[in-house]
Amino acid sequence: MSRTLKKKKHWSSKVQECAVSWGSLGEFGNVVEVLGGAEHGEFPYLGQMKLDLMVCHVGRMPYFGDVLLEINGTPISGLTNRDTHAVIRHFREPIRLKTVKPGAPSFSSNFCAILHQVFDMQMWPRLTLTYALCQSSLPTTS
Repeated sequence: MSRTLKKKKHWSSKVQECAVSWGSLGEFGNVVEVLGGAEHGEFPYLGQMKLDLMVCHVGRMPYFGDVLLEINGTPISGLTNRDTHAVIRHFREPIRLKTVKPGAPSFSSNFCAILHQVFDMQMWPRLTLTYALCQSSLPTTS
């Protein structure tokens, strides 16, 4: 018997591009919080935004948590947060942002349960991050 597999869309098909400006409010960082960066082991992503102060000229307005891929055609993956802000300051308004919605961690509850049974988390401190991600999906014991 063959099973029909549902073909998943590649993340690159979900990339959004927009052109935003923020008026006479100074720097982009005053309106949009940019978080993450290479020093945290993450891609730069958008934090809190003052949406009432931003104007989207082309595309859709980016959302909280969107991962930044490019700023005016300059790839920023692998840059530190400080370098990302420097790239943003280099360009005049409006700036073009390429963003993508982040994917959810794909830890199944079965995988997490197996990890919990096999490894003693006290003995394996390197697995604490995986344990923390899995902890919410484990069944509770009373």
